[in-house]
Amino acid sequence: MGDSYHNSGNNYGHMGPVNIGRQSFELNQPTREEILRKIPRHGILRIEIVGSGRAQSMGLDVVRFLGQNGYSFPEPTFIGMLVPPPSGPICFEGGALTIAADA
Repeated sequence: MGDSYHNSGNNYGHMGPVNIGRQSFELNQPTREEILRKIPRHGILRIEIVGSGRAQSMGLDVVRFLGQNGYSFPEPTFIGMLVPPPSGPICFEGGALTIAADA
């Protein structure tokens, strides 16, 4: 059989857009359910919203969602860039909630 070097013909299949890489963060229903499941209601000691204007707007959406669901937390801090960068769009560790929609 071997390798085929001259594969020719018509391909009429349409795949649509192909997204390679990390998808942009959205506060959709599965994300909301995961937040409620993984973040304790009274364990948030600090909120950091990291990134661009879009990321900060998304971070405020997450903060509003938490408030609507009975979470207690201090006012968020806005940070343009964090080094090292957060490992994902929402990280909760040691009482600190980091929201980085651009991550």
